[in-house]
Amino acid sequence: MPTRVLPWLLLVPLAGCARCAGSGAPDAGRAAVHRSSDLRSGYNIMFPEYRGARIVSSRATLTRVYAGDAGDLHQRFDGAIKAAGFTVEDSGPSLLAHRPPWVFEAAATAQGAQLTVWLDVKEDDVGKAMMAPASLSTDSMALWFPPTPAGLRLEHEDYELSLRWQAAFDERPWFLIRQLVSGATASGWQLSPREPFVAGEKLPDGGAAPIPDPLDLELSEPHSGTRLAVHREGRLVTVRYLLRTLEP
Repeated sequence: MPTRVLPWLLLVPLAGCARCAGSGAPDAGRAAVHRSSDLRSGYNIMFPEYRGARIVSSRATLTRVYAGDAGDLHQRFDGAIKAAGFTVEDSGPSLLAHRPPWVFEAAATAQGAQLTVWLDVKEDDVGKAMMAPASLSTDSMALWFPPTPAGLRLEHEDYELSLRWQAAFDERPWFLIRQLVSGATASGWQLSPREPFVAGEKLPDGGAAPIPDPLDLELSEPHSGTRLAVHREGRLVTVRYLLRTLEP
C-alpha cells in the first residue's frame, strides 16, 4: 500500500481502457476483466459545458465486493490500514478510517465483505482535473486496498464518480443536459429513455423543448460498459459515472 498520495493532477490516468488480465491492479488475482478510468475522463463526459452552473459536490469512490467469511474486520484490516497512515475510528463492527482527503471503510455483508475507498473533490479541483493532462486513476485509488485475506474471494470492483451541480437559472438545465447527451451520443453512447430528446420546438440556445422536471435518464457506452445516470430536479442535477473495473 502507498505511503504517500500525490495530487490527482500528477497521477497517470488510464482513461476508460479495457486491459488484459493481471495488468496492474494490486491483489486483483487473474482478473478476466480489468478496466480503468480517471477523474479527467469522467468529468469531461459528465460536465462538458459548465458556464451557467456551479458545482455543489463531487466524490470519487472505488468499491471491492468479496465473498466468504468476513470475520472480525478490525482484526483483518486494522494493521494494514494504520500502516498506510490512516486513523481508525471506533465505529463498531465495521471499520472506518481517515487519511485526509481519503476515507476507507470495510463492512460485513450477507455474502462476505465490502471495502470502499473514496475522496470528496472540491469545486476548484474539479476544474483543475478537467484541464490537467493526467489525473487520479482507478488503478491509483486501488493501491489503498489491503491484500485479500484468507477466507475472502474478490467478486468485483466498481468505480463511481458523482457530480452534483446547480444551474444559475431555471432554463439552464435544459441546455446543459442536452450538451451532455448530444456529446455522448455522438461518441457512440446509447440513451434511455430517448423521448425527451427527439422532438419539440427549437429554443434560442440550440436545445429542444423543455425536458421533464424531475428527469431520470441513463447513457451507456457499449464497449466498456460505462454508464452515466442523470437525475434532474429543478436547477439541481446529479450525474453519476459508473464503471465495473474488475471482474475475476
